[in-house]
Amino acid sequence: MERNANFIFVGLIALFGLISLAIFAFWLGKYGSNEEKFQSYRTYVSESVAGLKASSPVRLKGIDVGFVEEVRIDGENPERIQIDFKVEKNTPIKTDSVIVLNSQGIAGIGYLEIKGGTNGSPFLSAVDKSERPVLVSQPSMISVVTDKAELILSHIDKTVLKIDRLVSERNIQNTTTSLENLSLISTELKNNRQEITALVKGAIEVEANTNQTIKEFSSLAQKSDTVLEETKILAQEGTSLIREIKKDDPVGKLNATIENSNQAIEEGKNLIREGTILIKSLQESPSDLLFKSKPSQSGEEE
Repeated sequence: MERNANFIFVGLIALFGLISLAIFAFWLGKYGSNEEKFQSYRTYVSESVAGLKASSPVRLKGIDVGFVEEVRIDGENPERIQIDFKVEKNTPIKTDSVIVLNSQGIAGIGYLEIKGGTNGSPFLSAVDKSERPVLVSQPSMISVVTDKAELILSHIDKTVLKIDRLVSERNIQNTTTSLENLSLISTELKNNRQEITALVKGAIEVEANTNQTIKEFSSLAQKSDTVLEETKILAQEGTSLIREIKKDDPVGKLNATIENSNQAIEEGKNLIREGTILIKSLQESPSDLLFKSKPSQSGEEE
């Protein structure tokens, strides 16, 4: 019985060896030979590469085009991971192509996905002449979701902290006091409703009177403008009149007027003298004025 168990154990070991040899032969036939059919590339990622290992597939639009050679920490920057991989030479990897770390299945088996690359862009291998051209990586959807979730959780923690501060005993007491004060103010307003109504009416009346006063001031300002305009016109007319007076020789006309006035005064004086004589004659002998005649010329000659 023990001998049979040894044979079975040896047989299992031999079977495992044969299977391993077959897998190695398949890998060697697919990837180990015809090295000239593959182009080596390199990329760097800053996220977790859990599930990614050597021999993990590299895909373009869901088609296997290569495999991962090595996954290790970058010696120059420990914050990122260096991934070396190979891709079939006829794979169109352009300068605007990017590589993304993805996973499939429940177990989270990792693989590299090549995305982007426009038809008019040059090939990366034609621009980067190094042994391993570096393909730019892009954060995976899981990484983006994880970062967003961490940010959201951070905001939630801050919000919860603010809510805790808001509903503290002190704030609750302050809120209660404020509500009580509002209740007292409401009661006072209700009790003094008539006074407040009268005050509001008075304010409305004051506003109406103010508007009326403003209108009157506006009217007065308009009238003042009219008076100023008329004064300006009178000043212009006075200036014109002075100019006309200067043109008409007012001094000569004044002298002539004075001379005429002197003549009229002399005539007035003569008239007054004759009137005085006549009045005296009437007082002395009114009949002489009516019946006395002048002596004849013959009598005078006698």
